[in-house]
Amino acid sequence: MRKVRIYASRDRFLVWEAREIHLLRFQHRLVGSLAGGRQAADGGPPLALQFEEALLALEEGFAHVLDAHPPPADEHRPAEEDVPSSAGEGGRAWAEEGGFRAIHTTNERMARRALPALSPAQLRSLCTARLGHARVFRELWGRGLYISPGQAFGADYLCYPGDPIHYHAHALVHVHRTGQRLRPLELIAAARMAGSVKKTAVIAELDASGVAPVRFLSLTPCVGGPSALVGASVGAGRAGRYARRKRTCGESSDPT
Repeated sequence: MRKVRIYASRDRFLVWEAREIHLLRFQHRLVGSLAGGRQAADGGPPLALQFEEALLALEEGFAHVLDAHPPPADEHRPAEEDVPSSAGEGGRAWAEEGGFRAIHTTNERMARRALPALSPAQLRSLCTARLGHARVFRELWGRGLYISPGQAFGADYLCYPGDPIHYHAHALVHVHRTGQRLRPLELIAAARMAGSVKKTAVIAELDASGVAPVRFLSLTPCVGGPSALVGASVGAGRAGRYARRKRTCGESSDPT
């Protein structure tokens, strides 16, 4: 089986080969984010993975993580000798081949370097602060979900029932450690943000020992929204005042 080559460079995990990017997405449900091009709309190789994605790929055995520290100064682009003379707009390398323009999606200089492979233990030591997130990511991935970063919605992860190309996310996941203070306002903010984009807010609780399984708590808004809750409390207050008034009137009019 072909193994994906992930290059660990500082705090980044990059995949350069287009075939390997396709393999990660369509066979292993690892989406990442395309970091190529000068603008977001120009997305292309390399694919940038999160630490938890790289760790899962290594532990599952379908990828090698290669230590590229320290990276060359020009690792973000192909070597000069690999760039065709006809360079297109946005710094991309183009080659005229049979009337079509071909995008170069490899980094030849990186591929030629002899890089040591990291073991799972060595990779964990590079980013100990994200080990808890890696546990949550593995649990979600093991349930057949696609996962992408959720920072745009104030969460840790977005969860999709299928490929994000075809599906909207249905859950915003927030990672929380046992013993870590979770204020009511944070719960309200998470629930309101999720509700405003028609998703479910989920709290993933991690045990401090790292042994107990991850627990998930979904925050379900009140049926009818905040207005229904306010209306119910106002109605209860009116009913209580009416009952007290009725008892008072009844006692005062009783001849006995």
